[in-house]
Amino acid sequence: MNAAMLTEELGVAVRPKIAPTKGIVAREEIEMMVRKVIIADNVEGKAIRTKVKELQNNGKKAWTEGGSSFNALSQLAKQWEMNSQAQRHKLKAP
Repeated sequence: MNAAMLTEELGVAVRPKIAPTKGIVAREEIEMMVRKVIIADNVEGKAIRTKVKELQNNGKKAWTEGGSSFNALSQLAKQWEMNSQAQRHKLKAP
């Protein structure tokens, strides 16, 4: 994932302003970003934390039995097993 996706699409990060002459992020900018995310009163930080929690819950659901990722991986494993059995059957045939 890149910074644009995390900040603009997913809304789970903040982007620093990079000093154009130095190409680095100033320590004050880092402090401001950390405070923005961590301080409970900050609206943007609260929105980020809410979105992260939502993504975390969706990820957990996807990997639990019956979830989309669980089902996809189970289906893949079954397909591999069937292919393996078919291959073994071919090898045993005269």
